Amino acid sequence: MMRHSTRLAVTSVVSATATSIALLSMGQPAASMTSARPESRTGAAQTQVCGNLTPDRAFAVERSELGTGHACEHLQERQFLGTKTAKRQEHQAYAQAVASLATTDPAAIGSWSAPFKPPTNTVGIAAVLLHTGKVLIFGGKFKSVDKNTAAYIYDPVTGNGHELTTPAAIFCGSVTQLSDGRVLSVGGTDKIPTGLKDVYLFDPTSETWIRQPDSPLGRYYPTSTRLSDGTVLITAGTQADGKTANPTVEVYSPPAAGADIGTMRVVGPPHATAFYPRQWVMPDGNLVQVIGRKSYRLDTSSWQWSTLPGLPVGNGAGSAGVLLPGAPTGSSKILMTGGLKSGSAVTSTELFDYSNPGAGWKYGNPMPTPRAHMNLVQVPDGTAFGIGGNSSGLYGVGQPQTLAYNPGTDTWSNMAVQSPRRGYHSTALLLPDGRIMSAGDTGAGGGGNLIDFYSPPYLFHGPRPVITSAPSQVGFGDTFSIGTSNAAVATRAVLMAPAATTHADEMNARHVELAVTPTAGGFTATAPGPQVAPPGYYMLFVVTADGTPSVATWVHLG
Repeated sequence: MMRHSTRLAVTSVVSATATSIALLSMGQPAASMTSARPESRTGAAQTQVCGNLTPDRAFAVERSELGTGHACEHLQERQFLGTKTAKRQEHQAYAQAVASLATTDPAAIGSWSAPFKPPTNTVGIAAVLLHTGKVLIFGGKFKSVDKNTAAYIYDPVTGNGHELTTPAAIFCGSVTQLSDGRVLSVGGTDKIPTGLKDVYLFDPTSETWIRQPDSPLGRYYPTSTRLSDGTVLITAGTQADGKTANPTVEVYSPPAAGADIGTMRVVGPPHATAFYPRQWVMPDGNLVQVIGRKSYRLDTSSWQWSTLPGLPVGNGAGSAGVLLPGAPTGSSKILMTGGLKSGSAVTSTELFDYSNPGAGWKYGNPMPTPRAHMNLVQVPDGTAFGIGGNSSGLYGVGQPQTLAYNPGTDTWSNMAVQSPRRGYHSTALLLPDGRIMSAGDTGAGGGGNLIDFYSPPYLFHGPRPVITSAPSQVGFGDTFSIGTSNAAVATRAVLMAPAATTHADEMNARHVELAVTPTAGGFTATAPGPQVAPPGYYMLFVVTADGTPSVATWVHLG
């Protein structure tokens, strides 16, 4: 049903109250869409749940109403988080991580800034890099209550920011950028775990929210993925009742040029999955979806689903996934990492090559430490960094040591140690200057509304190349020039899609290698097609042979 456009003007100050952490922390679902069977009260004292906790009477009630994951979080809050034991374990984990470092040289392991509190209590449960260079963070508001979701615009260059009003409780929805740079927000929850029907566009230039046609059944924990034609595929989550899986697959078509209202339509047969599946567009324009131990292929011309090979371990709650870098013709390789199994995080990783589906999924090299709710962030040199995560439940014992992943060798390395815990409800994303911004974690003793920055080793390797000229707009398949200077000689050029992430589900970021020919003053580059890089804004980096990137310039592709 079409709704009239509604604009909400931005104010610099929101209500002194915002979404309660007690509510916001309930976002982790059970493994299935149905409520788990509650523990019997007579056997509660003899049973351990949520990893290593003893259920109380409130747990039995909450488990039947909210699902195991939500109830576990509340149980952790009541029994463990914030206790002396929990604090001691966190301190021990941090000390052990520091002691295990072979070196403190930032050129080898990178460096974390000191965490700081911005002038807001907004917790970065969702984070989106805007084409303005600013970051939209939203979710909870630390130790406060409001029915709407708190939001904050942060400028990582100046360190300034301001709070935003939001139109609804968009927390626990999906978020991704459109080709014109506006941000699509689908669903959410105004009473956990009920789904929200609301759909909005956020305009980064005017900083206003614009109401769009509803997702009629409601969406709680959906995933949105921009396709090669600029439309957005929306899947998964529960309906408005908070219990029934939403089986519809919807496609959102952005507004026409100069307009504000897009359209929503249902496509293909019903396809119900668990919460927040991971989804990527492949070089043939079709889509791969991964959820639990299952993976699927969606034909985006017929909207028909087919089953791909299953995963040997499966990505449990809090797993991370990424489309690995590939040639200029695109990548078909997916990496899934970690997650929870029976309440404890695992070290396992799994790899799949869409171009050779018959080979199925295979084990990758394990991570050095078990991780759930870790954010996996790709960077311009082709590697990725695992930021935060924890070893059990939603917040149990944070993993402060940053991990570096080399896709060429499928190996992991321990890097610099981060001081705030970044477990459940944390986010991390790549910035145009090459740093990684980290925020969030709503549990007691976690990072909360603190922000900190990771500078990868490549920022300590000496002079960086400089982009002196590049177009702001490039068509698919176009040849264009990139001017460079400085003593650091660039040998490659890459496009990095800006992040849109929540609940360890990255819905937009990708690494796109450009085909380049060196020239006297830089490169001649060829833009990819829309299947390799869906239309939208990208950060253009040039990179030296040893992996040192420039500061990015923004390019609109398509």
